[in-house]
Amino acid sequence: IMHKAFWDNLQTELDSGPIVFDQLLRLLEDLRDTLIKFVPNRPDIQEEIRGGIDIDLIKNMLIHNAFEKEDLYKLATYIISLIKRFQPPVMDEKVEEWEKDMLMEFEREIKYSDFLVVFFKSVFNMIDTIIEYIEISEAELNNT
Repeated sequence: IMHKAFWDNLQTELDSGPIVFDQLLRLLEDLRDTLIKFVPNRPDIQEEIRGGIDIDLIKNMLIHNAFEKEDLYKLATYIISLIKRFQPPVMDEKVEEWEKDMLMEFEREIKYSDFLVVFFKSVFNMIDTIIEYIEISEAELNNT
């Protein structure tokens, strides 16, 4: 119920007039921070992720109504590339299909709020799966 309420609230904020971006920005920040945790000993990759998901820049663009479809596409493809970078090989086929589905949305007339909710739900599902594989791998290593 909490997950549904969270995503419903995001949809409501994005559909409001004027649009409220608070939850979207928190979601992006959580995503960025989670991805950074995947590489605790790689400050170079951490900095790359901070630059690719630049919360201040995105916030300023949103506030000034300068965030365009191309910017959303660029952000989505960057996030997808990070998921692909961190996924275990067993997820390759699933992630390729997901990437194809997400990017096909840009060929259609999309309602940004609908796309963002579906996209971020799926991103966090992918991250949860990656975390599960990491935990399984760590447990197997500890048992050897």
